[in-house]
Amino acid sequence: RKIGREGGTIIQNKANKIKIMLNQKSLNIIGIKKIMKLEIIRKDKLQTKKWSGGTTTQLAIFPKNSSYENKNFTFRLSSAKVEVEKSTFTSLAGVSRTIMILDGKLKLNHQNRYSKILNKYETDKFEGDWITTSEGKVTDFNLMTTGKCSGELKSKFIAKNKLQKITFTAEEDIITYYSCQGSYFIKLQQEEYFIEAGDFVIIFKENKQEEISIKTIEKCELVIAKIKL
Repeated sequence: RKIGREGGTIIQNKANKIKIMLNQKSLNIIGIKKIMKLEIIRKDKLQTKKWSGGTTTQLAIFPKNSSYENKNFTFRLSSAKVEVEKSTFTSLAGVSRTIMILDGKLKLNHQNRYSKILNKYETDKFEGDWITTSEGKVTDFNLMTTGKCSGELKSKFIAKNKLQKITFTAEEDIITYYSCQGSYFIKLQQEEYFIEAGDFVIIFKENKQEEISIKTIEKCELVIAKIKL
């Protein structure tokens, strides 16, 4: 029996978001005139959908007026809990996919292509129109991109009480952070914003980059998505 992994009915719909929008004209929360855009989405404000094999929580979709159902997004980030032993991925023509395992062990079977076993924080990239099935009960992290948009998922471990700067390269327009374990501060100039496990942070590159960094409170295990629009 096929089980579509992304469909379902909304069981939690709290779409309010904490937004920190910095631009040249606004006073902003910090009160300085810089070009930076940062968005923090608290874990209890995320939207979760139920499907027959588990749940999917949407973390981000771009543009914001797009939707998974209409398949008109440029990229989408989500996390799924797979509660059945076997499932079939929804066919998504024109969508490129990257999956990372956050908890558990998953075997992916891409029909007439290859099979791959993924352990915690390991990834696989494949096309959405491939016939793909999976074996294993896991929590995973998903990146979907369309058109010229591309991206990658990486895991990063940062020890307690460490400070790391966040920098963009020419190949990145957006960087996101998702803490699987541990709390930290996002530091922007002299202001700090507390982030705990399960919160989601999106940083948009602008013409002039504000200095921004992460300061850990405890050991952190982070999933980082780097996206080129």
